[in-house]
Amino acid sequence: MRRIKALVALASFFAMTAVTAQSPAFDLERGTVTLNSGYEMPILGIGTYTLSSAQAENSVYWALRAGMRLIDTARIYGNEEGVGRGIQRAIKDGICTRGEIFVTTKMWTSDFSDGDAAVDASLKRLGLDYIDLMILHHSQASNDVAAYKAMDRAVKAGKLRSIGLSNYYEPGDFDRLVKATSIKPALLQNETHPYHQSGTMKAHIAQYGTVMESWYPLGGRGHTKQLFDDPTISKIAKAYGKSAAQVILRWQIQAGNIAIPGSSNEKHIIEDHAIWDFSLTDEEMKKIADLVKAQSPNIIILGGDYVSGHKYDKNLIENMAMKIMAIGVPVYAVLGESDWESNGKDISRMLKINGIQLLENDFKRIIIKNRYVNIVGIADLKTRQPNLSRAIPRSQYQKIIITHNPDIYYDIMESSSIFFASQCSPP
Repeated sequence: MRRIKALVALASFFAMTAVTAQSPAFDLERGTVTLNSGYEMPILGIGTYTLSSAQAENSVYWALRAGMRLIDTARIYGNEEGVGRGIQRAIKDGICTRGEIFVTTKMWTSDFSDGDAAVDASLKRLGLDYIDLMILHHSQASNDVAAYKAMDRAVKAGKLRSIGLSNYYEPGDFDRLVKATSIKPALLQNETHPYHQSGTMKAHIAQYGTVMESWYPLGGRGHTKQLFDDPTISKIAKAYGKSAAQVILRWQIQAGNIAIPGSSNEKHIIEDHAIWDFSLTDEEMKKIADLVKAQSPNIIILGGDYVSGHKYDKNLIENMAMKIMAIGVPVYAVLGESDWESNGKDISRMLKINGIQLLENDFKRIIIKNRYVNIVGIADLKTRQPNLSRAIPRSQYQKIIITHNPDIYYDIMESSSIFFASQCSPP
């Protein structure tokens, strides 16, 4: 039996190292796609971001009972144990078998330094003998290659079946990791929905046989209601007697994007799964594709208040970093002189392990070099750092929002232009 498992793992390894000319085609009849690892993956499932462990347990159970077979979680979500319990409940009740379920989890940036231990810890929390897909949660050039190689070793050991990436938004960044590793990513999970369609990255990853998976497939970050109310989507939904959510999810899978809508509401979960009895025409697909907008910011800049307001607490900073980095763009931080003098080295270390790059009087270079147009920043404008409003030509943005609202996170979610928070308490 060990020999058979070893051969299967070896075959999987060689399959994942091959580069194909295009992303695998979706089988809309079966509701699956065969990854470049050789494994079959459902193209519609349940996401568990923001769910508590108890909520995740119920949502996973309801999703499996509704017919979904794809489950998405992450270490940083804090609900892997609940996901595992939901799976075991469904298996015990005869709803499905372990072999019919496809489980995805993610390795958080602060775990990249010991990826082998991170894999084992997720297996233990999930209560599983293997994980179908593990992905790195965010790009982190300092040590993401080492973390990816740890997942590579786990594939060979039979602990993981497929591996991939999340929140890699630049072709060069994606290629950097691919060139340094042997197994091609089976999947890239990025923000993807009708207003933000990930066209550049989707076209780029096709050469590796990598498929796109959408987090926030229904919009998220304040866009869900906008999408549900969009006249084009509403008109199509009315024509089919479907909800806007169902039309968007159907668009996702027909467009070649795996979708993992999240919900703690059983009725919504059942509704999300009921998209197999209709299909969109080419004309309708084009109309939705034409809705693409430049909604996402290119960069987030955190000021000293962010870290000093958290009293340099590792757990608080990690939790907030997870929420901010879920926006899916590069995150930088700046510190004033007082922060440097009091705890500069400790702050720098905590930011780094959570994937946040510390800038030292470097605003202008970062902005000009990358030609950022939509910038979201949380910056203390009273520090001795360069004033961002002077560093960025005003012609590059439409408006600046200056706020003293302590709930910074939600202001970011609502803003698609430039955002400065001056002397704010952190979220």
